Amino acid sequence: MANTIRIKRSAVPGKVPLAVDLEVGELAVNTADATLYTKHSDGNVISIVSSGIYNTRVTANTTATLVDTVSTTGNIAVRWSITAKDNINNTVKSSAINSVNDGTNIYLNEYGVLTSNSQVEVATFTSNISSGNIRLWATGDSANVTVIVQRITQ
Repeated sequence: MANTIRIKRSAVPGKVPLAVDLEVGELAVNTADATLYTKHSDGNVISIVSSGIYNTRVTANTTATLVDTVSTTGNIAVRWSITAKDNINNTVKSSAINSVNDGTNIYLNEYGVLTSNSQVEVATFTSNISSGNIRLWATGDSANVTVIVQRITQ
């Protein structure tokens, strides 16, 4: 007969277990961030496995659409690789966005922009910090823009 082992878990981006919630050596996972935690013998909670890479796909429209959220805790720099496809106008954009933050303000730079039509943006990107989270927003040129995001935290 097979046994199922379940560890403590959360699907909330950026959520880290508290030291009081874990025994030394006990595991907890954040499935949204693909990060595995344990309580170290010194009493602190540490990340023992973190992919550092997160992928998502969102449909944006002509108003700002939230495409990614990550905690500011431990993430002073975030890089996003973006692919956006306007499904109405049949245009595509690929770019990268680098950002740094001080926990209150975020500074970003979009670079390496390639588009299938140099006359359009396909999607524009902005970012802000709210409630301790870095948020990336996309505004599409039309009401149906697929945005594929790969986030790498540093």
